[in-house]
Order: sequence, then structure tokens, then C-alpha cells
Amino acid sequence: MSVPERFLKRPEDGMRGVRMGTLKSTFVGLSFIMLFAAAPSAAEVLPAYENYVCEGGYFSASVPKGWSRTEQGHPYGDMTKVYGVKLRGPDDRDGAAATISLLYYSGEKFFTDHRQYITARLNSMVREDHNEKKEMVPVVVAGLKGVTFSMKTFELVSRSSLRIMPPKPDDGSRIYEIVPPSKKVIMAERFIVLPAGKGFSVLHYRAPEDTAEEYRKLFDTVTGSFQPQREP
Repeated sequence: MSVPERFLKRPEDGMRGVRMGTLKSTFVGLSFIMLFAAAPSAAEVLPAYENYVCEGGYFSASVPKGWSRTEQGHPYGDMTKVYGVKLRGPDDRDGAAATISLLYYSGEKFFTDHRQYITARLNSMVREDHNEKKEMVPVVVAGLKGVTFSMKTFELVSRSSLRIMPPKPDDGSRIYEIVPPSKKVIMAERFIVLPAGKGFSVLHYRAPEDTAEEYRKLFDTVTGSFQPQREP
């Protein structure tokens, strides 16, 4: 009894099926990798913005919606009157976070000139690049002439000082690993200082060095929306 040729399976047909299956698997795998690689990081996803008006009506700006806000405890706030807000984004894997501060220093008491503020910042004890001379670059924001400069600092992120490892299988005892109580994270900072009336405004951006460039887009958006609201 003869079998119709269309029902016969030749060896090369089986190999062709294997090759096609392999190609399909490879295509699916590559597609998954490309989609995964193209997925933006948390820092690259620009959030929604909302309007913020400073206490006293000194300025307004669009700020990232959902970031935590602090309107007290600003740098040098115990020595002079400071108005504004500090915004904090989500923590990274080390527990450090990007922050954006929009502040107005009244020019009373400690800081009577914006140059004093700049000097204090450059002499910060947490500055990493003390051996580098910083150039003050002219800048104009919302019609106000000022200067901008960048520097690197560090932040000590707290973490548990004691880790308990699993029991040893031989005698049931535990292994203890002592680790430093904090981790040093390098931070990139940028300042824009704008003299205004008797005081000056400070637009400040700070982020972990490895994500600083990604978060910079948010700072550019906030800076571009900054508007003085009244004559200081």
C-alpha cells in the first residue's frame, strides 16, 4: 500500500521546523530585551506639575506634583529670614533622593549680600571637590540677572549597622557582619543665585551623581517656570 507523498515527512522538513522555532524564539527574546532596554527609568519619567506660590508672595513656579515639601528648616534659616520650599523626590536604591529648593533670602542679619551665601556654600564641609576652582557663570532667569555654579558634595545615608546571617548548619551558631552605619553617596549640585531687591533668590538642585543628568530635566522645567511675584 503506497502512502501519498503529501503525508511523507522528510528529514529536512523536521530541521526546517526546528530552525523556524529557533528563529521565532530568538525574535521573541530580542523583542523582549529591546522593550526592556527602552523602558525609561523613574528619573526619566517626567511627573505632572502644579503651581506653587511662595509664602509672602515673593515668587511662583511649577513644581513636581507628588514630591514631598518642606517650608522650614532651610539652610542658614536660623540666622536670617528665608522663604520658599524644598522638594524631595523618591529615594534611590541607596536611600538618597533628588531635591529641588526654591528659596528667597531676605538679606537681613547674616546674609546682606548674595556673594556671602555663595562663599558659604563653596566652603561647605561636605563638599567633595574643594581643590577645584568654581567659575561663576552669568545667567538670566525671569528677567533677573544672576550667576550659576555647580559642585559635588556627599551625603551619608543611614543604614543598619548590624546584619544577622543565617545559622551555620554545623553548630547552629549565627554569623554577625559589622558594617558602617552609613553609606557615602556622591551628590551633584547646581545653584542659581539671583539678586533681587535687598535679598536674593536661590534655585538649587541636588541629586545622586549617577542620576543627576536625568533629573536635571525637572530642574530645567521648574527654573523655566520661575516668576518673581512682587518687588522684594
